Amino acid sequence: MAAPLPPQPPQQKSNTVVWVVVGCAGLLVLGLCVAGGVAYWWFTRETLLGPDDIPVTFPQGPPPAVPDGSGSGAGSGPMLPPPPAMQPDVRTVSATVTATTGAAPVAVGTTCQFVVERHPRPDPPGFWCRAQISCGGVLLYGGPSAGFFPCELYEQPRRDVVGRDDDTTAADTDAAMSLDTRQGTLSIRDDTSGPHGVYSLEARVTEVR
Repeated sequence: MAAPLPPQPPQQKSNTVVWVVVGCAGLLVLGLCVAGGVAYWWFTRETLLGPDDIPVTFPQGPPPAVPDGSGSGAGSGPMLPPPPAMQPDVRTVSATVTATTGAAPVAVGTTCQFVVERHPRPDPPGFWCRAQISCGGVLLYGGPSAGFFPCELYEQPRRDVVGRDDDTTAADTDAAMSLDTRQGTLSIRDDTSGPHGVYSLEARVTEVR
């Protein structure tokens, strides 16, 4: 049977307690150092990493409303462009032949469709109109350098046009013509100098826009 260990001297127990206290204090200091380093990095990360390295979190939510342009003044948002308006200097006319005489190259019931354009006129100052009138694909009034006539253009209550050219081909290289969309009438006539000979026709205007 082994002999019992002698009792530990009081001085040895005191040293053990001291080392335990020193070790705990060291761990506490180490923890504070680590925590301080992390805190320092957190508050100085913009300087250390730069603005581009810091993650950015965008708030989630519904998309912003698109301004409808109906407001006015500051803060109403950008105005949307208005829809394209009709060209004020152009009229499109549709008509149907109702009567013919002579060597008319088209028959009753033929559809006519043409554009009337406004052009400046230097002498006398002002404007006149130009049209290339075709019925059933046959050119009856106008030409490469012809089709001009004095006219009046209207916007209200409808985009009407009224004008006439009293000279036939012998005088001005194209037929004579009279157009009044307010009354719904179109008439064309020519002489023997014209490409279709002597003829006349009447047409009813069915649409102008």
